[in-house]
Amino acid sequence: MPKKQIQTLTQNYFFTEEDVLGKLRTSTIAYNIFQKLDPIRQTEFINFCMGKSNSLICYDAFFKTLFHPDMHPGRLSEFLSALLKESVEVVAALSNEGIHLADRGTFVIMDITVRLANGEIVNVEIQKVGHRFPEKRLDCYSADLILREYNRLREIHRDKFSYSMMPSIISIVLFEDSPKIFRHNKAWYIHCAQMKTDTDIPLNSILKHIYISLDNFSETMQYKDISSDIEAWLTLFTSHDLTKIEYLLTHFEGFDEIYRELFQMRQKPEELIYMYQNIFLETDLYEESLVLDDMREEIKEKRMEIQEQDQKIQEQKRELQNQKRELQNQKNEIQNQKNEIQNQQYELESQQQQLQRKDAEIQRMLSFMEEHGLKYK
Repeated sequence: MPKKQIQTLTQNYFFTEEDVLGKLRTSTIAYNIFQKLDPIRQTEFINFCMGKSNSLICYDAFFKTLFHPDMHPGRLSEFLSALLKESVEVVAALSNEGIHLADRGTFVIMDITVRLANGEIVNVEIQKVGHRFPEKRLDCYSADLILREYNRLREIHRDKFSYSMMPSIISIVLFEDSPKIFRHNKAWYIHCAQMKTDTDIPLNSILKHIYISLDNFSETMQYKDISSDIEAWLTLFTSHDLTKIEYLLTHFEGFDEIYRELFQMRQKPEELIYMYQNIFLETDLYEESLVLDDMREEIKEKRMEIQEQDQKIQEQKRELQNQKRELQNQKNEIQNQKNEIQNQQYELESQQQQLQRKDAEIQRMLSFMEEHGLKYK
């Protein structure tokens, strides 16, 4: 992209907080919506509009606006090609609603699900808070997709159906704030999981999971230039640095249109606020149950920690009591030894006194005999 066009594209990239609030105040309804947001969400919204953060992209509504194949047919194909390291083409968007269970509503609701030209099915999820998206949730999404595809192929081929017809199911989740388990080594930001045996026998499993830690990527790229297509795409999600954006637009194709859309969003906060509000109005009972599950799990973990600490304290108390008893036993033994020595001293003194009395008696008798001229034979 020519440098002059880049400068034109980015020259109004940054706005002040007063600019954002001023535009919101042009609509009474929009400003009221903004005022009803909690302070954290107000700050997040303002920072996005000021160009200080791209965090809103990590909400599924914004992610779908930028990447849904019905609106941008080639954009998701390019992202998946960079991630999978092979040229792929999205040919159809599939329903994001899973199989319905009787009297229980929808089984799962996914962000973006597509079919590739090679028949593979890809589910892409975007998640701001990683601990609300445990690994088992992605397993459930994959299981739902397998069952849907199985039913579809059985319906088409009937008796001629073969399990070999089942395509690969690739589930991808991007974490803005990744779960703790993915943060032990921040140099790793793409985690690929596929079934394998402990004997290294290659299995042709149709399931593949890819976890992307955007927070790890952001730290890794802090002092590094963008050098690959996947780094370019992940920079879109994480960086608001103007120098990096200009480098991205200069060296990689296809991003100018996306940034134009982002700039247009930022220029109309009085319209964007409605979309931002709907993110939280549309939070379903499943999401609320996840929060409750998190709270229950956290309480459970805290209780276990308290129990473990209490057990340690009790063990320490018991050990201390044992040490006290041992010390007391030692003191008692020392005292007994002292008493025994003292008794021995008393007995020795008594014997000495007896000897002294006998000596005195003998001296008296000798003196008596000498006085009376008696001789001791």
